[in-house]
Amino acid sequence: MRFRLGVLLTSGLALVLMMYVLLEGLPNRLVYGRRYAAARQIIQKVDAYLEHHSTLPTSVSDLGLTASETSPAYYRKLTEGHYQVWFGTSLGESVVYDSQTERWEER
Repeated sequence: MRFRLGVLLTSGLALVLMMYVLLEGLPNRLVYGRRYAAARQIIQKVDAYLEHHSTLPTSVSDLGLTASETSPAYYRKLTEGHYQVWFGTSLGESVVYDSQTERWEER
C-alpha cells in the first residue's frame, strides 16, 4: 500500500511538473488566444473607424464596445494617429500592440 501511494504521489507530482513546463513553453498566442482575438477585434474596429472618420476613437465606446475592468483587451489613444491595444498576462506583465510599429511586444 505504501509503495502504491508513493508511486501515485510521484506520478502526480511529475504530471503537475510536466503541465507547468508545457504551459510555460507554449507560445503566448495559444495560452492567451481569447485575449489576442479580442485585441485583434479592437485593432480592426479602430482601423476601420480611422478610415471612416479620419480620426482615432477616444475610447472603445466609440467603437460600440464596452470597457470594463474585466475586459479581455484594452485600447488607449496616445496621440492623433497613434494608439495601443493591450491585455494583461500576469501581475505587472502585458502584451502590447503598438499602431506605429504594428508589432506585439511583451512588457
